[in-house]
Amino acid sequence: MRRSVVQCVTGSFAISVLLGAAQALDAPVNTRVPSGTQGSSAWTPKPGLPAQPAIAPGFWATNGFADFYTQRKNWDESGVIGFVECDPKLPRILLIGDSISMGYTLDVRQLFKGKANVYRIHGNGGDMTRFLANYARYLGAGTNWDLIHFNWGLHDIVRQDATKAYNSAAQPRFTEAEYVQHLEQCVAILKSTGAHLVWASTTPVPPQSAGRVTGDEVARNALAATIMQREGIAVDDLYTLMKTNEHLHAGPGNVHFTGGGYLVQARQIAQVIEKKLGITANVVATNGTAARLVNHWRFNNNFRDEMTKVESKPADARSFAFVPGQLSPCLQLKNKGVSLGAQAGPLKSFSVTLWFKADQFERPMTLIGKTGASTNNAGWQISLRHSAKTEGEGATGGIWFMIGNPATRKTQNLRFDRPAFTVGKWHHLACTFEGESGTAEMYVDGVQLTRATGIAQSAQDPASELKLGNNRYGFSGCLDELQIWDGPLTGSQIKELANQEGG
Repeated sequence: MRRSVVQCVTGSFAISVLLGAAQALDAPVNTRVPSGTQGSSAWTPKPGLPAQPAIAPGFWATNGFADFYTQRKNWDESGVIGFVECDPKLPRILLIGDSISMGYTLDVRQLFKGKANVYRIHGNGGDMTRFLANYARYLGAGTNWDLIHFNWGLHDIVRQDATKAYNSAAQPRFTEAEYVQHLEQCVAILKSTGAHLVWASTTPVPPQSAGRVTGDEVARNALAATIMQREGIAVDDLYTLMKTNEHLHAGPGNVHFTGGGYLVQARQIAQVIEKKLGITANVVATNGTAARLVNHWRFNNNFRDEMTKVESKPADARSFAFVPGQLSPCLQLKNKGVSLGAQAGPLKSFSVTLWFKADQFERPMTLIGKTGASTNNAGWQISLRHSAKTEGEGATGGIWFMIGNPATRKTQNLRFDRPAFTVGKWHHLACTFEGESGTAEMYVDGVQLTRATGIAQSAQDPASELKLGNNRYGFSGCLDELQIWDGPLTGSQIKELANQEGG
């Protein structure tokens, strides 16, 4: 018999319960407008269900957040998974979840590009109490969704002590009884939207995970599966999928996954959506090494990395300030360097993306770099360089992307010496490097400026610091939404980032 997309989880996860819930995937579904008429007819959404006790009658009609997903200004701080231009002829899909869902969103979106509008809630979904406090904002107009794919779990089972530090010896954030109560409330709210619902089982917690205990997720998945069976909600068993792909975890004790891991999840999610909505996903050619976000600094009045949760503490507070930025509050540097610590690991392939605005330009200025003292440290650095006019508002300059170690003068540069930016204006910059072929690319405002192959790279020093600017050729200006990726982004991904304009 063909193995179903929705599989059974081993261990204490009740197999019969999952099978019962899984039957919802084979229930009758709405069909799309025939392809020959799709251009002239709009998608017909699933009729709304009667309001559940958790939602007052008529709530969605008067919800003040009805237009949340249609207004670009509401996504000013959304980073890579932000605003989506809606095609009213296509179904609307909403992904709800924590940082795991942040990892697979772009792949799901690409799989349904031109086939469906794929949205994700704003920010990290966290535990269920966050949804219960913000569901009006997360669900917008409420009844506009055709399918909602949702999960909570990793944050509900997190263990912290009285100081909020991760401590596996502490009790989970919520008891099993509280977990069931919260999930029943969330399900009641979701059912009131009238959308097709798909619950995703919580992905595995690897041994020695900080603040979590392996097995907690299995017990909670079993409780959730019982609720889904009772409510007739489909199950997308991401737990079993990733249990059989444990090598795709981002590292020992890390609940997150590599780019290949998120792609595997996205493909299974796509199969579920295909079956429920009667649409066919795109075929996305990939070698399984798609880049994923490993560090993300928003600079929203802090130096917190949204991915690792590390908060850097620069020593000299006089060298920077936080001011209004392109997408949100941003970091303003004052001709000095700021260290973010030993972040962005020893990546053989990577991408660096950020917004920058130079306040002045009288000499070469270092934007960002990760280089150390070791002669074996390949490292990298991005700097602004001189061109014809180099002083005052409106001056222009070129950009250099250096692979190697500038301290030892062993570098190979991807250089663009013609005007690439203008002083006083915000620009989006992306530099990518693919280690196998030694291919480097540079993009400004979503447009590729230059590309080179055959750039040699030696082993990186993982202890070297990631620095913004430096104290010799410091950057004077603003930086916003700094992101480090574990592989080369595609041109279309970079264009999507560059098109996220501030409100």
